[in-house]
Amino acid sequence: MNKAQAYVTVQFILFGMMLVAMALLPTQDLGLGRWVGVFFMAVAVAFLGLSVQAHNRINNRPPNITPTPHSQSELVSVGIYGYVRHPIYTAVMSGILGAWLTHGNMALGALWAVFVVFFTFKALYEETLLKAQYADYSTYMMHTGRFLPFL
Repeated sequence: MNKAQAYVTVQFILFGMMLVAMALLPTQDLGLGRWVGVFFMAVAVAFLGLSVQAHNRINNRPPNITPTPHSQSELVSVGIYGYVRHPIYTAVMSGILGAWLTHGNMALGALWAVFVVFFTFKALYEETLLKAQYADYSTYMMHTGRFLPFL
């Protein structure tokens, strides 16, 4: 198993842990946390939709689930990708944050933190591959945030 496959495997294990935790752990009331959680889940849906739409417009196929870029793909820097380099990772992290806030169990908050660290390392690895494939990726990085615009 290479590094890219290992990232995908760990990602699916984390998703499984999240689903099991949501099913087995008791919910807790965080007050306004539920409504804030719904907001973050809506942000996740929006980021995911905008990501797929922008990617399909350029490459005529859905985004790749592995951090390895397709050899014949163009760099996507339009739409949401003009502001954020990894909008799908942002969508997943936002959705998990929303799930935690609506569920309320602090163990899910800890799992959300693990996802943030995991996606940070996955993004850094992916960016090394993208810099090797696209000559203008370093310039693109200077003008877009990793997970949020301007950050």
